[in-house]
Formats: sequence, C-alpha cells, structure tokens
Amino acid sequence: MITVPSILKTEIQKLRGRHLQARCRIDYSDANIDNTIIAWSNGTQTNSYLEQVYNGIEDVSAKFCSLDGSWILGEYALAPETTSEQSASEIGSWSELLSNPDGTFQDTSDAHYLYGKTLYNSGLYGSNVSTPEMSVNFSARTIADLRISFDNARMEYGIDFDVIFRDIDYAELYTLQVRGNAGLKYVTTIATQNAVCQMTIKFLTWSTANRQAKLAEMYTSISELYNGSDIMNLQIVENRELPEDGVPLGPTASGQCVLSLYNRDRKFDYDNVTSKLYNVIRKGVRVIPEIGDGTNWIPLGTYYAREWDIDKRSLVATVTCLDRMALLAESEYKVNKIIEAPADETFLTDTDAEWNSADLVGVIAVSNTLRMVVS
Repeated sequence: MITVPSILKTEIQKLRGRHLQARCRIDYSDANIDNTIIAWSNGTQTNSYLEQVYNGIEDVSAKFCSLDGSWILGEYALAPETTSEQSASEIGSWSELLSNPDGTFQDTSDAHYLYGKTLYNSGLYGSNVSTPEMSVNFSARTIADLRISFDNARMEYGIDFDVIFRDIDYAELYTLQVRGNAGLKYVTTIATQNAVCQMTIKFLTWSTANRQAKLAEMYTSISELYNGSDIMNLQIVENRELPEDGVPLGPTASGQCVLSLYNRDRKFDYDNVTSKLYNVIRKGVRVIPEIGDGTNWIPLGTYYAREWDIDKRSLVATVTCLDRMALLAESEYKVNKIIEAPADETFLTDTDAEWNSADLVGVIAVSNTLRMVVS
C-alpha cells in the first residue's frame, strides 16, 4: 500500500466531473499576411519606423533619445538603426515637427521651429512641414472600434487629435475628434464604418512641450476570441512517427486543426460588407486553439488557415488549418556547395621534352621558359 498526502486526494477529487471547455483566438489582420497595408506620414524623424505602427506591438522597447534636449546619457537608449536593431526594438513612428511650448501643433506650412521657437518663415530654406499626420492604407474593411497607443516609455501621449477615416477614393467617411485624452492608450468604439481604406491621425496637442509626436500603434487589428457558444466543433490532429527506440525525436508530420464556428448574423460570409470580418477572411490567418476548465487554459499550438468552407445554406463556417511545419514544406531550400581550392602541384623540369609533356593550358614551353599563347 502506498500512502499519499491528503492534498493529493483533494486535487484528484476536484477532477471528478470536471467539464473541459474549448476556446480559440483568430488573428485576421496580421500584417505578415496582408501586403496591402502601407503607412505614410508628412514628416518622419530619422530612425523611427512607420511600418511599426501596424505590426501589432503596442509598447515601445525603451526610452529612446532624441535631439530635442530631453535625454540623459545612460537613462535613454539609442534609436535602432540597422535592420537587425529595427527588428529587435520597437520605437514606432515619430513626427519631424516638435510641439510648441504649450504642447500644440499649429499649422506651420510656412514656419520652421526649433525647441518650439520660430526660426524663419520662408519656404526657401527647406521643405514645408505641416501639422503632424500619420496614415495607414489597407484593403477595404469595416471598422467599429479603435485602439491607439502612444509612447509608454517616455510617458508621452496625444491630448487633442483627429482620427479620419477615408474610402478607396480618399473621400472622408468619418472623423473622430478626440479632445482631452489623458492616457497612453486610447480605446473606444465608433459608429460602424464600412469600406474604410485609410486611417489618418492628425495631432493637434501633445502632452509634453517641445517634443515630437510619437505613435507606437494605430492600425486597428482584428482579433476575435471564440468560446463554447461559438464553437460547433474543434479537432486537433498531431501526427508523429516514432523511431524504433521510442524516443519522440524522429520525423514529424504537420499538425492539423479543423474549427467549425457558428456563423452568427452571417458574419463570415464573403459578401457581407457590414461584417467586421469583411475582406479579412483569407488564407494564412493565425488560429490559436486552447482547452481548459474555464479558468486555466492550455494552448494546443499555433495554426494557419489553409481553407475556408463557408456555405450560404449552412449555419456553420469551417476553417482547416495546418501548423508551421506545413510552411516548411512549401519553402525552397538550396544546399550551398563548398568550393575547395585545388591542391598545389610542383613540377620539376629539366629539359624541353619535360616542359612539352606537361599539361599546360594557354602557354607553351620554349627553352625552359613559359610563354603565353596569343590567339
């Protein structure tokens, strides 16, 4: 008989009658699979990166220094410059223009400032800089909520700004006027806007004087979490071929996830232009299933959509996914060949006959000397 502690008995009893649940998160607007996303600005500070305002990372990596007179050696980090530094550091996009002493950004199409003071008002000395604006263009989609992140490391944010939504012809659909914001992240819902192709933030007032406007994230990503009331069926298949010794390190096959979701309000239909998911249901979206008891959740892997089955006559939308192993099968790998230099060879010759018997290319032997053959 093996004696076990009472706490183990208690934990085992908790398992009786436990009902496991499933949930699944799908990221529809991953910038890695959507090549229609393009960011632009009317003035960007060197070593800040517009493409980082839509990569899904809301927090910057460090307090980055700037030539605005505010940084202290040791407390601040240098802005990423090389490609490797850029991929490892998140700085977002900084405007070229500094805020005025009162934090405002006024229209300076004919004025040039340094530390909030006007230097000159002539456009002859460089390109004109207007009120900072940062925009993201993307394929037509429906927007009903908004999430904007500023610089959480420097504790700076936009107080007054406008968010402008435009269609494919750049006609203005809706403008959200934000006044008196006091947070590093601005989150809100708006009236549903359909066929939005461009989102622009126009900065009016910054939280700190004589600073650039700093934006970490502005593109509203689409990520939805589906729980038990949404999931009709979830199947996870992991194929693994074990070697004879039984150690699970042998050849593996791609895992598969088949997820069937309740098509409530026909939100998954391709032609439903009023759906939040319009024009974002595509091959390659990231699917992350989990299983748990409602409190503790265990991830079952990360999968990528390969095929969507959305039948107009059915209440169910099914997506079939494979894990990253399937992506490796589609990648082309070329094996590099190492070219080795030939070994040195030494020829000892004493006579013209030996010279002539040697395998020489492009030269001839004449009286124990080598001469180039001129064609």
